[in-house]
Amino acid sequence: MKKQRFPLLSARQDWISVEIFTLFLAVSVYAVMVWRHESGKTEEAMDAVLVTMRHVSAAILPMTVWILGIFEIVGETMIRFTSLMEKMRAEGIAEGRALGRAETIAQFGQYFAWEKRRVEAAANNQPFDEPPPPKPEGYPEE
Repeated sequence: MKKQRFPLLSARQDWISVEIFTLFLAVSVYAVMVWRHESGKTEEAMDAVLVTMRHVSAAILPMTVWILGIFEIVGETMIRFTSLMEKMRAEGIAEGRALGRAETIAQFGQYFAWEKRRVEAAANNQPFDEPPPPKPEGYPEE
């Protein structure tokens, strides 16, 4: 089932809130770094604010592209890997069930063949000292 996509840069809808929060944190940290750097250069607070705003507004677009790109690439890789692992797990379970079913059928076949030989020997009044094979799992107890 395909996940719905958000129109902005074709981002997955269920990741957009995390992407926006990550962008907010990145912009905030960058703004504080620029503010601290610029506030030591000038006595005027407004000059520091203007320079910080100019730096931050220029950095928002590249930050957005990087954050969306990282989330989409890593997220898509994780989704594909998880899907592959689920497929392999399902195939392994199906193969295990088939193998178990085949082994159980073989065990029942061995037991029924032994039982048939025992009944035939009893019907012909012949001694039968062959040890019985182990009863298969699920065989009703007598």
